[in-house]
Amino acid sequence: MKRFLFLAFFAALVVSKLAAHGAPESQIHFHRDGSQVIAELQIPLSELSLALGQDLTSTELDASLRKILHTYLEQRILPYSTDRQAWTLEVSDLSFEDSVEEFEESSGHHHDHEGLRYFHATLSLAPPKQEQAASKFALDYTVVHHEVNSHRTRLYLEPEHGTGEKPIYLGVIRSTQTTVLVDLDPQG
Repeated sequence: MKRFLFLAFFAALVVSKLAAHGAPESQIHFHRDGSQVIAELQIPLSELSLALGQDLTSTELDASLRKILHTYLEQRILPYSTDRQAWTLEVSDLSFEDSVEEFEESSGHHHDHEGLRYFHATLSLAPPKQEQAASKFALDYTVVHHEVNSHRTRLYLEPEHGTGEKPIYLGVIRSTQTTVLVDLDPQG
């Protein structure tokens, strides 16, 4: 019995230490560009590696891997209007980069996960009708979440360029809630 209690205590201690540091999170930063929405993805390679079942942390982004990741994003990201009409999605600017700054909305602080590599991609999202305003849409997003249940993706609205304002926190995607309503006019 003492051994069981010791093992239970030790397991709880390890879990609490891991939870205190937390896994790196993904981020999506949105901004408007005319009638379309631009989304900048930042996904930790360690998390993406788990989702894809292959180690990407020490890999270079060659043409073959670029094609795999491009297809993966197209299959796992579905933007659509509030009346369920699909938006177009274009994936571009794929890259691997060293640590990124993470913005924590609760404290207003930035965190740098030094030593981590990230996958970056740019998405262009457009409503089905060009005259339709690109201000509110639904996003079904299962990148990483389909395999890594503890992963979180934070959503931010970038302020107009040059205003010096902080990004506006829009919400979070979890494995238990992979569809969110994105409102690019949260004050209006």
